Amino acid sequence: MKILFVIDSLGKGGSERRMLELVKNITKTTHHQVVLVCLTDYIEYEYVYSLPITLHVIKRSVKKDISTFFKLFSLIKKEHPDLIHSWSSMSNIYTLPIAKLLNIRFITSVIADAPKNMTYRHKAYFRAKMVFPFADRVTSNSLAGLKAYKAPMKKSRCIYNGFDGNRITVLDDAAAIRQQLGIGNKKVIGMVAGFEPRKDYATMIDAACLVLAQYPNVVFLLIGDGGLRESMMRKVPEAHRKQILFLGKLGNVESYINFFDIGVLCTNTSVHQEGISNSILEYMALKKPVIATEGGGTNEIVVDGETGFLVPPHDASVLAGKMLLLLNYPELRQTLGSNSQKRVREVFSIEKMCNQFYSLYDELVKSQPGLVNATIQ
Repeated sequence: MKILFVIDSLGKGGSERRMLELVKNITKTTHHQVVLVCLTDYIEYEYVYSLPITLHVIKRSVKKDISTFFKLFSLIKKEHPDLIHSWSSMSNIYTLPIAKLLNIRFITSVIADAPKNMTYRHKAYFRAKMVFPFADRVTSNSLAGLKAYKAPMKKSRCIYNGFDGNRITVLDDAAAIRQQLGIGNKKVIGMVAGFEPRKDYATMIDAACLVLAQYPNVVFLLIGDGGLRESMMRKVPEAHRKQILFLGKLGNVESYINFFDIGVLCTNTSVHQEGISNSILEYMALKKPVIATEGGGTNEIVVDGETGFLVPPHDASVLAGKMLLLLNYPELRQTLGSNSQKRVREVFSIEKMCNQFYSLYDELVKSQPGLVNATIQ
């Protein structure tokens, strides 16, 4: 079986990581070939060059470059894949007509969030609804995403993100990092997310200030980068600038999460609803209790009161209260953290994710005349 994956770019985002985790695991199987097409030359995952795949980069001169269609048509006709698996909005628009012209099965995995009250005025929703009627299968990483986009249920699948446990087998020394940061043995609460409008660092910082007023022996690590970082740094009162630290984007983020006491994800639900957050998966895989904004796919991964707590959006007081509860009761932190790790292993493993995609591929290929024996093994 030959599968052609296509995506807009390979920056360090959730969809990109999810697709590459799948690609890596497929290359370990037999009776397969993987072709990966990236529609820009923006590639942050350097390891992609060492994978046993065929990689094509088609650089667009402008975002809606019509010549890209003809380049893709020529490439796909030459590669002649059994399946095209598209992971982003523009890759859908370019490759779906080609799939239909060449009679190739087409899967779209463009749904990775779960916004509220979308209409055709929303670009992502409009593009998705254009594609759904003609795609052979639609996948989302959350049930909330399928509902939000009103995906056609008869040909849609929810396949949760899979966490690869190999990512946390070798971690940097926690004591050395603590020493480098100058935080000693203080408790650590962290949030890993981009400084973008869809994340709610403002509420996180307000809650941190409330906690520090009652529990000074704690430090907050804010990990990520983006356009709102400078304004959020200015928001922190002078008195707390040694305890609310902005670490930027880190390549070894799991090594930092490893010594968190609590993992937090605050979402700005006025503009965004999460699918299945990779940050939350990382917290849970590393045995951390999670506090996260309720809504979207987050409700499908965080079990309130069992693996952590779901809190209302933009409510710093409730968020701070949950932080203080976990800081003051170490046994509760340990129990919720253990439950978190167990849930990731049982529901969100990389093996489970990949097996569900393999089954989907086999289902489609077997329904294509002449390809009944091209099964992933």
